Amino acid sequence: MRGDYAWLPVVLVVGREVFISVYRGLAGRRGISLPARRLGKYKTSVQLLAVGSVLLPPLADATTFQTAFLWVAVAITLISGADIVRQGWRQSTA
Repeated sequence: MRGDYAWLPVVLVVGREVFISVYRGLAGRRGISLPARRLGKYKTSVQLLAVGSVLLPPLADATTFQTAFLWVAVAITLISGADIVRQGWRQSTA
């Protein structure tokens, strides 16, 4: 919380969340339904665990673990975003 973590993972996660929210809204206007998928639920769980690993006092000195966990969360976040876009693309071309 003192600048111990890079901004890039934060920007990637927040950017994905904003992009997917806008994408779902625009798709909904075109009659395309993009409900939450199982991968998105896993994404949320991993994100919460990654944040928890940073906030949990017993893991305060485990910065390598925390950073690795954070990047795993980023990877799943981006993959799940691509999955939503792919699902929308398939529905729009069907």
